[in-house]
Amino acid sequence: MKKQLTYERAHELYQYMDGVLVNKIGRQRAPKGAVVGTPDGNGYLIAMADGVRIKVHRIVWLMHYGSWPAKAIDHVNGDRSDNRIENLRDVDQLENSRNQQRRSTNSSGVTGVFWNYIHRKWQASISVEGKKIFLGRFSDICAAEKARKDAEAKYGFHPNHGRNPVPRQ
Repeated sequence: MKKQLTYERAHELYQYMDGVLVNKIGRQRAPKGAVVGTPDGNGYLIAMADGVRIKVHRIVWLMHYGSWPAKAIDHVNGDRSDNRIENLRDVDQLENSRNQQRRSTNSSGVTGVFWNYIHRKWQASISVEGKKIFLGRFSDICAAEKARKDAEAKYGFHPNHGRNPVPRQ
């Protein structure tokens, strides 16, 4: 069974300072006063606590609220290395997916909008609970974007959904 970091142990090991964890005690390759966390391949900061790899944002949550998050942690601004407590929220996977950045494969610059070559118009759509909803075809990309944004508001998407991707470091 995997050993779980406790609230008390987290406070023994780390100090939280405006979204950054700092080592309170020196351990192996982590000297006292060093900033905690190494980026993984997805942009999240990872820490080693008592031999267990843990995402830093989960430790921040534990230290702030005294318990582990019940669901998934969403980085509101989309920056996975920004672990300020005001940037973190405990949400289910559906809500987390409603705060995604624009995909790197998007060519229109607007999430859910693409150029339909057959009809020679901009086409807008949105996926809600696994179902794709057609929003219309438009001569003007601004009209397609408005249809998409209106649908996002109607279906409860986060205002940040479809934002520009946060550059990875």
